[in-house]
Amino acid sequence: MYGGFDGIVEERMSKPILVAVVEDDRFFRDSMGRLMRSRSYRVEAFPSAADFLASPHLSETACLIADVQMSAMTGPELYRHLIASGHQIPTILVTANAEDQVRFERWGRLLPSEAGR
Repeated sequence: MYGGFDGIVEERMSKPILVAVVEDDRFFRDSMGRLMRSRSYRVEAFPSAADFLASPHLSETACLIADVQMSAMTGPELYRHLIASGHQIPTILVTANAEDQVRFERWGRLLPSEAGR
């Protein structure tokens, strides 16, 4: 889709880059959308991973911001699904949960090949 950093810069010059926000908390979803729009990104926001995956915006998404803990499909599960289906979208996972153990457990499952390093 994009040719590395140069491709992203080139694409951004012609039209705003699409950032998808997948977050079940409406307040955070709306806030993140406003923040991204303030930086001139185009934003599509979704209340669930299923809504994002069913959207016509999947193929044009240049960056994904997803909540770690959502019902049905979590952010890490969404990321794994995208990779498995050939969509290599740069992804930022966010969480409001400050418990370190939960974060480490989720990251360990996200990148099992990295666990032995």
